[in-house]
Amino acid sequence: MEFRSSQVLLPSVLFAVLMAAKPSEQLSDETPKTSSLISHEQKWLLTKIHGIAFIFAWFLFVPVAVGGARYCKNYLTQYTPMGLRVWYHAHRTLNLIAVALMIVGLTTIFIAHEWRWLGPQIGGKKNTSATAYHTMFGILSVLLAWIQPFNSLFRCNPSHRLRSLFNWSHRLLGLTSLVFASAAIFIACVYFYKHLTSTTNAIIFCSLCIGVILGTVVFMELIAWKNRSVEESLLAELESDKHLYSTIATNYH
Repeated sequence: MEFRSSQVLLPSVLFAVLMAAKPSEQLSDETPKTSSLISHEQKWLLTKIHGIAFIFAWFLFVPVAVGGARYCKNYLTQYTPMGLRVWYHAHRTLNLIAVALMIVGLTTIFIAHEWRWLGPQIGGKKNTSATAYHTMFGILSVLLAWIQPFNSLFRCNPSHRLRSLFNWSHRLLGLTSLVFASAAIFIACVYFYKHLTSTTNAIIFCSLCIGVILGTVVFMELIAWKNRSVEESLLAELESDKHLYSTIATNYH
């Protein structure tokens, strides 16, 4: 419960930092001037929505969805709505919410820039700019996240010999997309300062979000490892007792 509260609190604080910022008349050199079709205030609002949507998608819904699938499979096993266990419903629902937020975030920023591509271009003069890196990391994270639902269609039976291959590919795609998204958000916090009340506060809270996620993963992995060790020890004892009883029964007869 404490983990989930932190996961909700940290993005909410960053949300407040974004919303408190006021439009600035001085535009960054990395950002093209606002065209006549979209006012500066409209572009500012769309950019805020873009940032907020991705923050909640990547720092709240995705981590909780992944954590539920990884660590909560043995909870509420007696309930199987629509033939599926509760953890799977939670995992799928939270990820779908995250995907919807990504669509909102991507659409709003494209509208704000009138569907212009701001990432690297062939022969472009700003291919190493913060905007270019932010765009590439962001679009790659979204594409990898959108691949995941289709990747899950190839999930085979748990006893299938290729199940481990699916598990690792699914995990690696998810982890890579989260790393790319975190990089894109950090770049925005550092270089797109005109959209924030405080760059320092934004970086601190992003770091806290990542820290909570990583700390929780390490903590839960240690618990899972301990539980597996206990289960293996119990199984070994049961096998030993079974062998002992079998030997005694044989000798008795």
